[in-house]
Amino acid sequence: MPVYNTDPGFLEQAIDSILNQTYPHFELVIYDDGSTREETIRTLDSYADKDERVRVIHMKENIGVTRARIRLVAEAANDLCAFMDSDDISNPFRFERQIEFFRRHPDVGICGTWFRTFPTEFTVCPVTTPLYLDFLREDCLGNPTVMFNKRMLESFGIVFNINMSAAEDYELYSRAVRYMKIANIPEVLLEYRLRDDSVCHSNLDSIREADYIIHERMLDFLTRGHYRIDVKRMMSRHGPGFEVPRRVRIPLSKSRRVKAFFRRPVVVRLDGDLGEQMFRYAYGCAMGEELGRRVRFVLPKEGSILKMLRKKPWPARLPDKWFGIKMEPPCTPAEVYNRDKDLFLRLRHFFELAFVFPGFSNEDTPGQTALMDIRLSDDSVFVYISKDFPASYYGNSAAYLASRLKEPHFFVFGDNIPEAIDALRVHSAHVEWLGTCGEDWKDIALMMQCGHAIVADTALSIIPAWFGRARVGIVLTP
Repeated sequence: MPVYNTDPGFLEQAIDSILNQTYPHFELVIYDDGSTREETIRTLDSYADKDERVRVIHMKENIGVTRARIRLVAEAANDLCAFMDSDDISNPFRFERQIEFFRRHPDVGICGTWFRTFPTEFTVCPVTTPLYLDFLREDCLGNPTVMFNKRMLESFGIVFNINMSAAEDYELYSRAVRYMKIANIPEVLLEYRLRDDSVCHSNLDSIREADYIIHERMLDFLTRGHYRIDVKRMMSRHGPGFEVPRRVRIPLSKSRRVKAFFRRPVVVRLDGDLGEQMFRYAYGCAMGEELGRRVRFVLPKEGSILKMLRKKPWPARLPDKWFGIKMEPPCTPAEVYNRDKDLFLRLRHFFELAFVFPGFSNEDTPGQTALMDIRLSDDSVFVYISKDFPASYYGNSAAYLASRLKEPHFFVFGDNIPEAIDALRVHSAHVEWLGTCGEDWKDIALMMQCGHAIVADTALSIIPAWFGRARVGIVLTP
């Protein structure tokens, strides 16, 4: 905790919130950065006298918060270190939650939490598992909430940059995310005090300039090739290697009947579960493109697909012979593949153009936690269990993945069949049931974050294996 002329009332609240932690085994190192306020110095000395866990370092000259943080990290005797500002208030369970998180995820280097501002109440909910591109948009960590592995940062030579005093924390995290996993516990574990005289409010111009420099350096890192493929894929409109299909020209004819025939749209009815509806939608768009016709959809009255469409399609009534050409597209991926392999491969283009997955809300703590557990697992595997396949299929698939992966972590969706789940547990101690999220789109969004997959012959499991992280991993199919 760096301190410089902090109001004694604020300082007492901050120190008490640390000393009252439910996890008692820690040392509080306070760096008095040349305070000239006698009340602040007396408050620090009184706490050092009455509690042996408090150690105060008094300095005669003010060296700035960045150098103070560097000195504090050097003084810390333990591998796990936590930051704390001298005017904020930590939740009593903060250390307990973060230390337990590090025990469960030893490969994580930095762990923050959600926090709430006061006196203006506003809950800040950073991304639970921020990646490099997330930090390119904004600082995804609340610095007073951070706990980090000192040994891991030192192994990569990551320290605060004294030339970036306006945003030293953001600059450090923007470099650390290149080498280690970073996470935010989806729980409010700190109260952040808003003050007009704080460093952030009094140096807005310097902070903007520092942010600009940080973004320039992060973009420069991207151009070195480390993320070149992902950036190209993200910026490409149609995806890698995709050729835009040529629109079929409508032949001219003097016959009114022929012209009317080519003006009739393709009408597709969206039935089945969410996966089947998505396949029907993409298949209808592809056939409309191939035939050079407009596409109309008979939409379900309610369902997740309405939330996921980038642009709401033009609805249609049930088709008749005068209104449009009724098309009954196949429902399962296998049926589409067997009917036209080239068309099946072109469906990727229409999926990418049509659908977007909404994010988990801040109130959806189970969804945020499940997403974080998946993204922090190196060998995450989603398993979609279907009653149409025996438990031996899942057992054999799990055995194969156990022979190929170091430590597979199975996340199970679909039908809750105990025999199939037990077959997975034979080959891994990490089997977690996540098929109770309530909405199909949440299951798909979670499955897309897994690096490998065991799927069934259902669109709901093929889609995340085709478009998620598993597309570059191992995918086992019936």
